[in-house]
Amino acid sequence: MSYTRIKKVAVISGRDIILILYFTVDETGTVYIVVYSVEREDLVPHHPSYVRAALPIGGWKLEPLMETPGKILITYCVEMDVKGNLPQFLLSTAMKD
Repeated sequence: MSYTRIKKVAVISGRDIILILYFTVDETGTVYIVVYSVEREDLVPHHPSYVRAALPIGGWKLEPLMETPGKILITYCVEMDVKGNLPQFLLSTAMKD
C-alpha cells in the first residue's frame, strides 16, 4: 500500500490517493507492475481539504531488449480520475504528457 498527497496549487485543490501495487517478473526478465487505488478509510482517513483521486488501473511493462543488452522497453498505461473541477488548460497540458 502507498499513500500520496499532492498540495493545493493556486485555486486547484490538493489531491490524495491510496494505491495498491503488485509486480511480477516472468522467465524472460520482463517486469509487470500493476497499480490501482482503493477507497479505504481504515487505511488512511479522508482529509476534508483534499480531493481523493481514483486510479481504476495503471501499470508498467519493463521488457529487456535482447538485441540491445542493458536497455529496456518501457510501456506505461493508466486510467485515472483526478476528481473535482480542474481548468481545461491544465487537463490539456497533462494529456500531452
